[in-house]
Amino acid sequence: MGGVGEGLYLAYVPPLPIQGRDRENAEGGVMKEIYALGLHEEFVFTAGPSEYRVLRVPGGWIYFNSRLDSGQMNSTFVPYDNAFAPKPKENF
Repeated sequence: MGGVGEGLYLAYVPPLPIQGRDRENAEGGVMKEIYALGLHEEFVFTAGPSEYRVLRVPGGWIYFNSRLDSGQMNSTFVPYDNAFAPKPKENF
């Protein structure tokens, strides 16, 4: 029997450029786009060899990460948090 954490490892992966639906989404509008999704709507973007699908579900989102180069797929539930929601702009 192995020790605690045997087989687990952490690796730093440097951020890759994001290619979204358009240049605005790729350069900072991704969070705004994700928070604007309706229930069961999706947002899709790529970063390097990975494709991400973000599905809005009750209480948050499910992120699906597909590695296009190796055929792997993972999913993660991310709970909704107002702390990261884009602030509405005030009109004066």
